[in-house]
Amino acid sequence: SESIVDVYWSFYPSVTISLARLSYQSIGTGLFVVEGYDVEDAFTSTGSSWIVVSGNWGILSNKLSGSNLTNYGKIVSSDSYTDDSWFRVTIQTITGSPSYSSFIYYANADASNCYEVRITGSYGGAYVDLQLIKWVSGVPTTLSSVNKCIRWLNGDSYYLEVWSTGSYHRAKIWDTTGSKWPGWQVIYYDVSYTSGKCGFMVTGSYVLWDDFKMWTRPIAYVEFSDCA
Repeated sequence: SESIVDVYWSFYPSVTISLARLSYQSIGTGLFVVEGYDVEDAFTSTGSSWIVVSGNWGILSNKLSGSNLTNYGKIVSSDSYTDDSWFRVTIQTITGSPSYSSFIYYANADASNCYEVRITGSYGGAYVDLQLIKWVSGVPTTLSSVNKCIRWLNGDSYYLEVWSTGSYHRAKIWDTTGSKWPGWQVIYYDVSYTSGKCGFMVTGSYVLWDDFKMWTRPIAYVEFSDCA
C-alpha cells in the first residue's frame, strides 16, 4: 500500500540532512522504497515526450493506445535513462488476449536494440505469459519467462513494474484490485544495455496504457522499526 511519511535522509558522501514528505511503497516486511518520481505521464496527450517509430498511436479516453496488426508498433520516449531505473505503468485490457503488448527500455532510437517486457497469451483470453526479451539489431531473444502468470480478463486493469540496475532485470504484473506480487516474476542478469529510451511495443490493439511513472537513482530504501 502507498502512504505518506516524513523522512530524514543523507546521501553519501554529503552530510546534509534533509526533511521531506514523500510517498512510499511497501516491498517487504518493514522495508519500503521511497518514491520521488522523475517522470510521470497520465497520457492526456502524446505531446513531445514520445516519438512514434512505427504503427498507429494516439490517446483514447486519456490513455495511450497503439496498434499495428502486421508488424511491431513502437513508440519511445524523447529522453534517455541510465541504469538503476524503476518503471511502472497501468494496463487496461480492451478485448481478448494480447498478441504482444510490451514495455521496452534502454532502447536506441528505433528500438532495434533494447530490452522488452512482453505480455503475451494464447489461452483463450484467460491467462497470459510474462517474458523478458533482448533485441539485438532487430532480432529478439527470450532471456526469461513465466507461463500463465496472471489471469487476463476483458476490462480489467493491471500494474506492470520493471526494475533494472543495469545488470539485473526484474519484472512483475498484478491486478490493480489485488495484492502486489511479493517478489519478481521474471529476473535475469544481462549487461548488454545500460542506458537508452523507454517506450511501448504492440502487435494488435488489445490494451491501453496509463499512469506511467519512472524514477532513477538514488532510490531510498528505508527500513522502519517501532519507536516509542
